[in-house]
Amino acid sequence: MVAELDDELVGAAWARLFSEQNKGYGFIDYQTPELNMAVLEGYRNIDIGSKLLTGIFKGLKNKCYRKVSLSVDKSNYALNLYLKFGFEIFTSTETSVTMIKPF
Repeated sequence: MVAELDDELVGAAWARLFSEQNKGYGFIDYQTPELNMAVLEGYRNIDIGSKLLTGIFKGLKNKCYRKVSLSVDKSNYALNLYLKFGFEIFTSTETSVTMIKPF
């Protein structure tokens, strides 16, 4: 999914599956898509991230996925957004958390 304002790409979110041999930081298992999202700094806190997450969740549910995971730095402002959207901490290190959201 992408977000555009005035013909400018201002955000994107995507989810993909990884294997155990080629896993991302938010890897849970080979059946759980891992979410990535970015919103340009000047466009944060105006619901773009929320809309991207809502769209990704809808698409994943339509494809019959039961959960999605991600990894986020503990200092990242988006951590609170993910908690607001129902993500739960799966594992934690000193600097980051891996989160999971069941559908």
